[in-house]
Amino acid sequence: MTLNYIEMNTRKKKSLIILFLAILVVSCSKDKTYLSFSEFQKFSISENLTTDDPHELIQKTETLYFTDGELQSGTVKQVIPYYDNYTLECESNLSYTNTVVIMTGCGGEKATYIVNKEGFAVSCNVEESGLLRHYEFTYRNEYLCTVTETIDNTETFRMELFYNKGDLIKTTITRSDENNTLHFAPTPEKNVSRLPLLYLTEIYPLYFHKMAIYAGILGKAPQHLIQQITQENNVSDTANYSYKFSNEYIISCDIEIITGIYKSYRSIKFNYE
Repeated sequence: MTLNYIEMNTRKKKSLIILFLAILVVSCSKDKTYLSFSEFQKFSISENLTTDDPHELIQKTETLYFTDGELQSGTVKQVIPYYDNYTLECESNLSYTNTVVIMTGCGGEKATYIVNKEGFAVSCNVEESGLLRHYEFTYRNEYLCTVTETIDNTETFRMELFYNKGDLIKTTITRSDENNTLHFAPTPEKNVSRLPLLYLTEIYPLYFHKMAIYAGILGKAPQHLIQQITQENNVSDTANYSYKFSNEYIISCDIEIITGIYKSYRSIKFNYE
């Protein structure tokens, strides 16, 4: 009896040691949890846009301010050095209720978003200089999939976004004077800072909704960053992206834009505080 007890007790101890080591290995091998840009109080995007013409140098800084992960306001400062450092400044503010998010801009524009129970906007009215634009948004797996714009009860724009395993791979744009398809190649690196794609914050009409994109109410960020954008049936027009990382955060992005024989360059830096 004593020997059996000792043997059983020893086996139990060995089993506990093995279990502890297994837990330790799993814990150590688990992916690190990265902080989203929105979990900082202040996030800045600074960039230089240059071409071969020095007249066209533009320096721009966008600063976003968050409280408990919720975007409260944002400022934009744009400087054109060639024209005696001509400067433009703008501020936007957001307010939230359970089903409505309101964004007011420095130009007097007002965007009212209706959000669903998941916190994503399903529609928006933008009032600016007496003009009313209406937008509708749809999602799939929490990624933005369609954007439609209606002015004076007439649909003027439709954009569809296609994904593969959480990465944007294609967009199609349809409007009265344009039908355009773009293809996207994702980077090997993960989008550890969960940044929105710069492309989506700058294309018409989503640049009207840049603050909503950074606020996270127009779907979640893709799994990976963009490495290249190409236009269907026009391989001479491309945009190539490269990134730098520090302390597991994305700190910069360089973009080379090729349009036929012309090239322009963008150098963008991200700062987290």
